[in-house]
Amino acid sequence: MILTVAGPGAGPVLASMPDVLTEHPGAVLVVRGLGPDADALAEQADRLGIRDAVRFAGAVEGQDLCTLYSAANVFALAPQSRPSTSDTDGSMILEAGACGVPLVGSRVGDIPDSVQDGVTGLLVAPGKPDAVASALLFFLNDRGAAEEFGLAARHYVLDRADWDRVTAGLLRSLDPA
Repeated sequence: MILTVAGPGAGPVLASMPDVLTEHPGAVLVVRGLGPDADALAEQADRLGIRDAVRFAGAVEGQDLCTLYSAANVFALAPQSRPSTSDTDGSMILEAGACGVPLVGSRVGDIPDSVQDGVTGLLVAPGKPDAVASALLFFLNDRGAAEEFGLAARHYVLDRADWDRVTAGLLRSLDPA
């Protein structure tokens, strides 16, 4: 199962699915989230003729969110441009990484700060659904690599979330010396 979040980063992931389905006809894309973005994605899935391979999970929170992330084979967000001045894409990627899910993201906004290319996931050029498909297929075709990247993502997030380390880094950045 491929997991994404309704929003600007989901469109290119959805657009990559015809290529993914050619090689993995049983693949399923699960879209978490509600609202106009989810409605537009449903229309896009219909236009692409892949609606049967897309599930809209709606709002998912708490333990259900952890369960959803843990069930994913790969998490992908690939916005074509920086969506806003208050990006949250990086935090969603870190949530998935904390659950041991390998990551696919575009080189946009704060995503490159959250995905270590070639270690915790793969970064792709923005606006390139074929590149997204290639990255997704890499993980779907190589379960060993997916597990390795997912484990690295989990360790990366847990290391970054260590409050002693975060505090020390903040204090160093504030020290004028």
